[in-house]
Amino acid sequence: MKSAKEQAFWMSYGFSIVLLVGGAGYFLFQSLGGYSSSAAAFETQKSQKRKLESAPVYPNSANLEKETALISEFEASVEALHDQLQTYQRPLEVISDQQFPQELKAMIESFGKFAFQKRVVVPAGFYFGMGDYATTLPKPAATAILKYQLDSIDYLLRTIIAQGADEIISVEREPIALEKGEEDPEKTQRVVKYPVKLSFVTGHDGFRDFLNLVSNDKKYFYIIRVLRVDNEAKIGPSKNLEQKRLAKDPTTGEVMEVVEGQDPGATGLQEYDARIMFGNEKLRISAVIDLCRFPEVADPAPTPPGSGAGKSPGGGPGRPSGARPTAPRPQKP
Repeated sequence: MKSAKEQAFWMSYGFSIVLLVGGAGYFLFQSLGGYSSSAAAFETQKSQKRKLESAPVYPNSANLEKETALISEFEASVEALHDQLQTYQRPLEVISDQQFPQELKAMIESFGKFAFQKRVVVPAGFYFGMGDYATTLPKPAATAILKYQLDSIDYLLRTIIAQGADEIISVEREPIALEKGEEDPEKTQRVVKYPVKLSFVTGHDGFRDFLNLVSNDKKYFYIIRVLRVDNEAKIGPSKNLEQKRLAKDPTTGEVMEVVEGQDPGATGLQEYDARIMFGNEKLRISAVIDLCRFPEVADPAPTPPGSGAGKSPGGGPGRPSGARPTAPRPQKP
């Protein structure tokens, strides 16, 4: 017969087994319940998704109005950009390879007379950076864009001289793709740049006016890509300037030295103590300026001089009347 201790052990052991099995069953039941709930929710969402995918599309009216307004605003912005760019997009002119050297020579003579009248020094053998065509003919495919570039350089140099330049030191130009027998970049690029390197001497005011006018020009689209400014005065003014009495004539603006013992007021002069130490020096400006064209809004082909093609209804340069840009436009729903 089993002892009391053995009976107690087996009773405790059996009770523990019952608790363990019961706990495992409870957690298994809970897990099955959670799985069933998740599976049911998944099937519900799955059926809803299939229903939405198979149902016809009906756009929300508020979203449709908002989308339509955005598309209209975008189209208006694109059209405004085209209208703005066409003011810079001057049409190309048809010119033969035999005519171009003659045009170049005539423009050199005209510019030389203009510079002489303004007392501006130009470099010897000045050719607008196109000296190669003094003795040779350009490629026929390049003449139209060369004429366009020639006109822009002439216009740019005249602008510089009009702002008070004293000397044109140099004008250099990089050969364009068509001159080298390469593919026309205006057929593949939306913005084509034709750089020219300039060097000239001017004053502080002329330099400031040059920056403002070139950066905001309405005839051509220029970008000042590189700019270097050298002051002809390499050494600053002395700190120990001799202090002399000065007087200014209010009528003529002339500034003069006052003789010792003289009373400026007695002769109608005004005491003048301002001494200009900076700003009278000359500046040597070196710049690389890009002439930009926008083929997307350019004329599809060069136009003969005087044909009137390539002009806007108001008579200004631009894309031909009725021509549309080639860029794809968004379609309204």
